[in-house]
Amino acid sequence: FSHRTDAAVAQMVNVIVGADAVFQMNVIVNGSDDIFLCNMLGDQIVDILNVMGAHNGLMDLENIRILRQMRNSVNRKVNCETANIHKTVSAAVKQIEDIEFLQAHTGLERLPENLAQAAALRLEHRDATLKELGQMLTPPVGKSGMNHRLRRLSEMAQKLRETGEYEERTE
Repeated sequence: FSHRTDAAVAQMVNVIVGADAVFQMNVIVNGSDDIFLCNMLGDQIVDILNVMGAHNGLMDLENIRILRQMRNSVNRKVNCETANIHKTVSAAVKQIEDIEFLQAHTGLERLPENLAQAAALRLEHRDATLKELGQMLTPPVGKSGMNHRLRRLSEMAQKLRETGEYEERTE
């Protein structure tokens, strides 16, 4: 950010900085008329520009700060959403691997009806959310209920991998 001033204002800023006053900043003077304010907190820059009467520069700076805040906010939201999507996709892939493992080694028909139904739906609708899968069940269940069933299938697959058998329970 730069603000063009006259030599008197440049001297005033140097005096303030040299006196180690309220504002801690780095000031670089190029020639006699250009002042570049660097490495300052935004509020300090705004305050010094206001004192200097550099209202156009102050408005430009505020516009830049608002734009940066908006970009940062959008980036945080996108990063959060991307992480959630990655987590959801990874969980679905693991669920499908576990169900296919159970299907290949024991057959889904040996599962309790509610788990067999959940497994079949997950295989048929690989991209569906837990909520969507739960609504497809008869009777419908919530996201938590569907998650419980798929987690139970994963536990069964893990036990089968480790011991060669799994505990059959009715649910």
